[in-house]
Amino acid sequence: MHGTLAPEALKHSRWRKNLMWYLGQSKALTRASCVIATCETEYEDIRRVIRNVPVAIIPHGYDAPETLADVEMPSRRRVLYLGRIHPIKGIYNLIEAWAAIEKRFPDWELHMVGPGRPEHLHETQRQIASKGLTRAILREAVYGEQKSREYLQSEVYVLPSFSENFAMTVAEALGHETPAIVSKGAPWKRIEEQKCGWWIDIGVDPLVAALEQACNSSPATLSAMGKLGRAWVSDEFCWNKIAVQFRDVYSWVCELGPVPNFARTI
Repeated sequence: MHGTLAPEALKHSRWRKNLMWYLGQSKALTRASCVIATCETEYEDIRRVIRNVPVAIIPHGYDAPETLADVEMPSRRRVLYLGRIHPIKGIYNLIEAWAAIEKRFPDWELHMVGPGRPEHLHETQRQIASKGLTRAILREAVYGEQKSREYLQSEVYVLPSFSENFAMTVAEALGHETPAIVSKGAPWKRIEEQKCGWWIDIGVDPLVAALEQACNSSPATLSAMGKLGRAWVSDEFCWNKIAVQFRDVYSWVCELGPVPNFARTI
């Protein structure tokens, strides 16, 4: 069985959050008329520290591209991780999982694209080399049209993170018709309900299982999943809808409207 590589960085992140809370956030939150959470997980985190302040759950907004550019697909099918190269993102678990399946899927390759501190980039490259991987490729960050092209040239997006408050890259991937494998460190439970990806436990073994399922899927199957994902995020996270939700919260707080159905007062 494969183990879970728990990053030391996660401990430091929690320490920093606790310090920020005690230095100032506690006063700001407890005096608020309403607190905005981006997801159910964030709501639960808020409720653990404050109980008597209303919380409204409004996701980050994302407008999917109106049209998707035609791109030339690479010679090998591609799994993409796009984001910060950092231990808290589950990068080392991803390398471990890819090492377990690479030889069985010669038509696939893994691309890890993003910025990172030199020590994290070096460690990631060292782990790739230590596993003898030939189709796990670490690449520098891309932006704008180049980033859009990365999603379009990939058949699967993967985010194996230990902790995320929203994970905008998942919305971006789905908006480009790329189904996603997302760990439960990110609040994307509905991805399976919408039939556009996999929401998996944190760790190497769940990653192996999801990657196997994805890499065994036909291009047509993954394309159909991607279309469902694009339709979902285009409706659920569009800025017009998010703006209306914010308007309703502000109206309620100013006693100009009723309590929105996405606000929780207890």
